[in-house]
Amino acid sequence: MRTKYITPDEVARIAADLKGHSRVIWLLMVDTGLRISDAVKLKYSDIDDKGQIHYKSKKTGKNGIAVPSGTVLALLGRKVGSEYIFRSVKNPKKHIHRSTVFRHIKEACKKCGINADGIAPHSARKAFAVKDFRQNGLGKTMLDLQHSSPATTLFYALSDDPIPQIFSEIERIKGRVDDLFEICDTLHGLIVDIDAPCDVKLTKKGD
Repeated sequence: MRTKYITPDEVARIAADLKGHSRVIWLLMVDTGLRISDAVKLKYSDIDDKGQIHYKSKKTGKNGIAVPSGTVLALLGRKVGSEYIFRSVKNPKKHIHRSTVFRHIKEACKKCGINADGIAPHSARKAFAVKDFRQNGLGKTMLDLQHSSPATTLFYALSDDPIPQIFSEIERIKGRVDDLFEICDTLHGLIVDIDAPCDVKLTKKGD
C-alpha cells in the first residue's frame, strides 16, 4: 500500500500519542524530511556546532545536511561522542530499529482515532515535502529530499491536493508553452515539401 500524506493536524495528533524515541524521530522527520533509515541511525557526532545534521543517505549514498528547528534540536540533545541518539532499549550499542517506529506510529494512530491505513514513517517525509514546497519552491525541496528528478519531488510536494496545484503550475508556465507551440508552427511552415526540388544553399562557417 502506498504511503499517504497526512495533514498538519494529523501530524500533531500522532505526535501527541507517541512516546520516547519514536516521538522525537517522527518530529525530526516532519521537520527535516529525513528518511526513517537515516533518522534512526543518527549519532551525536553528526550534529555540528551550528545545530546542522550531517548524514549520508542509506538509500542514495549521497551526503546531506538537515537543519532541524530549535525545538527539535533541543529534543535531540547535544552530547559529546559518537553514540547513537536513538539507542535500542535491548542493545544500547545499537540504534532503534525502523520497524519499532513503524509499530509505534500505528499504535498512536489507533489511540487518537486516525485510520492507520497507509500511514507510516514516510508520511512524515511527505508532510515535510508539502510544507517545504509551499515555502521554498521546487528547487529547494528537491535538494532537501535528495531527489534527482523534479517529477519525483512534485509527487511528494503535491501529495496533499494535487489537482489545484497542477493547474496552478500549468498556468504559471503557460506563456512558455504558448511560445513553444508558436515555434513549432513556425518550423512546420518551413518544412520543405519532399516532392519539390530541394533548393538549399549550404555555406561554410564564417561565410
